[in-house]
Amino acid sequence: MSANDKQVGGKHYTRGKIQCWDFIVDQGMDFVTGNAVKYLVRAGHKGNKLEDLEKARHYLDKLIELEMSAVMDAWKAREEQFESPLSKEEWQELADEFAEYDKKMIQSKLDAHI
Repeated sequence: MSANDKQVGGKHYTRGKIQCWDFIVDQGMDFVTGNAVKYLVRAGHKGNKLEDLEKARHYLDKLIELEMSAVMDAWKAREEQFESPLSKEEWQELADEFAEYDKKMIQSKLDAHI
């Protein structure tokens, strides 16, 4: 018997033509991305829809943090590779990008609660 033949704890993942975990594996998603997808797929089909959407957003926030960290690491690697520090203008550009992202995140959280 395949693991797909037995759903533990409900039918919320087996309602479509493909199970959520099969899609996640097929797409080669990591743990954090896969969990975001899982909560989006089950939202409204198991328990509180809003709670599942908030859980999905929590995982998406983590993915964004990880991506922002990777961007910072890339900038640092660039400095090390060329042995020249970023110019004041380059640091300001980077700071502006993060500030704009923060503004958008804060506004989206405000909009979600209005």
